[in-house]
Amino acid sequence: MGECRVCWVVKLVISDMSSLVQVVQLAQLQDYGIPSNQITFPRVIFTSDSCICIRHNTHDSSKTRATLVNPRQPSCICSWPINDAESALMNPNCLLLALRVGRIAEVYNVEEKILHRQHDFGNHVDFWVWIDGKTLAVITKTDVYHWNMRSSKPRHIFARDAQLQGMEIVGYHQDTSKLWLALSGLALNKGGHVVGMIQLYSRSSQLGQVIEAQAVALPLYTFSRNLHPSSVLVAAVHSRAREKFGQLHVVELGPHKDGNTSLRNSRGSLPFTSCQPGDFPSAVQFSSHLGLVLVLTKHGFLFLSDIETAQLVHCTQVTGDIVFATVPASREQGIVGVCRNGKVLFISVCEQMLYQFLVCRTMSLYVTQRLMQVVWKPNYKVTSV
Repeated sequence: MGECRVCWVVKLVISDMSSLVQVVQLAQLQDYGIPSNQITFPRVIFTSDSCICIRHNTHDSSKTRATLVNPRQPSCICSWPINDAESALMNPNCLLLALRVGRIAEVYNVEEKILHRQHDFGNHVDFWVWIDGKTLAVITKTDVYHWNMRSSKPRHIFARDAQLQGMEIVGYHQDTSKLWLALSGLALNKGGHVVGMIQLYSRSSQLGQVIEAQAVALPLYTFSRNLHPSSVLVAAVHSRAREKFGQLHVVELGPHKDGNTSLRNSRGSLPFTSCQPGDFPSAVQFSSHLGLVLVLTKHGFLFLSDIETAQLVHCTQVTGDIVFATVPASREQGIVGVCRNGKVLFISVCEQMLYQFLVCRTMSLYVTQRLMQVVWKPNYKVTSV
């Protein structure tokens, strides 16, 4: 049975509302009885910006629960006992709770209190995620599966590349066409630096390739002079070989569509000069309306880059806390993220301040004109930034 309690949380504005990038605290997970030492990946998992599922122990350390928090409506929570489950995932669209122990995964309908699906994957499950309201992606030591909840058995999609063996799997993405997939892994190299590998896989050609990157996204975007939207690979990397600068790669994925220009491939720099040593990109999100890539680092730095050119627009530190989980804000052009200290933050770009920023800064004429056309409104006046 779900438990609901009232917990009024004041939405705390952390940044100055006149800033280009604004940060609002939506909730604090410790207010829901989540121990601070259990606010970690993978105990705390976003399935949408309105659904955080936390696997945690109660005062009785032998009892484990899954607690569901909606940071947009933080006054009500639901919680269920899950015994010895190693992971818990709530479906973003309905009350289906996925639990797993080792190689066995089970999906429960918590509203009807019945076991909906069960499967033994034969290998230990390293990572899993709901990629839509019907499909659970499951990554084992060797393979990637998609498990549609209308089917009793999962479908094998592709094999994990050998270069990702031994890495901690931290992400799995699917584009809107469901033809492009990206599997993300992180590991420490001999020098103690976090390195990342992304296995990009095309379902149409059944071929894949591995690229060096720590964070990735597969957004849909219509480039200037194109008639049709394209799936885009956006990958961010900070390698030890280029300690002061990371890179942002923007690759328009095929197949080519009639009416579009040739497929694009851009690369831009991400300055890590002000970041803490060892910092790296932990998340890539995308603002479709603005055409801006938002790269968030582990230690709370945010890079805003133009998707068409990969050129950096702005860099700022949005929090001094470690951010370990993010999702795009579904109703706004921003990010919702969880910090190691339990804060749930909403990070967004203010369009009016972006307009003033563009007026007062010297940037590429192409990028400035494109963004001006998007954000300009007749009542905007330039004050100061």
